[in-house]
Amino acid sequence: MSNQQVVDLMERVWRSIDSLCSPLTEAQWKTSTDCPGWSVQDQVSHLVGAESQIRDADIAEEIALLVRNQILVEAAVAVLAQANLEKLLLTVIVLYKLILTGLARLMALVLTK
Repeated sequence: MSNQQVVDLMERVWRSIDSLCSPLTEAQWKTSTDCPGWSVQDQVSHLVGAESQIRDADIAEEIALLVRNQILVEAAVAVLAQANLEKLLLTVIVLYKLILTGLARLMALVLTK
């Protein structure tokens, strides 16, 4: 079952609960059910609480995936930065060697004159 199908079913269930409960009077809300010590209101409250916990678990899973993906992106950026830094350092070393070579040639010219 797809996520959208689950959402659609949950919406259908909540609409059914709403249509069942909206016309209830205060006395009907307080009516005892087959569960000892539980009223209609207690049953509906329990159902709402259970749904909330399920939704929170789904949100927590999504947050965990988001954090995981953010860590992977940051790691990839760090690897690219490191690779770019290595290229930059290599370029600086090559330029430094060229400068030293040029200075050595210049000094040789100055000293021979």
